[in-house]
Amino acid sequence: MFRIIEERSTGKTRRLIEEAYKNNGVILCLNPESMKEKAMAYKIPFINFASYDNLIYYATNINKRPIYIDELEIFLSRYNIAGYDMSIED
Repeated sequence: MFRIIEERSTGKTRRLIEEAYKNNGVILCLNPESMKEKAMAYKIPFINFASYDNLIYYATNINKRPIYIDELEIFLSRYNIAGYDMSIED
């Protein structure tokens, strides 16, 4: 699993877009149009961006593609997830 956990304004989104591009993935995000503009500014074409609401479609699609989530905590709060725990792995 590809994870980026860093402070704001450290290039997390750019690295996420680069990883999705490299693996032909889809990025689920709050504002797909804004993310498309960022990708174009980074000169990274042909990334598929979709709203968080499309998770079920991409998770069950017969032609599964890797799914990347931009801003995981925003994603979780959107579905009323009140908490989670996570193991730190190498």
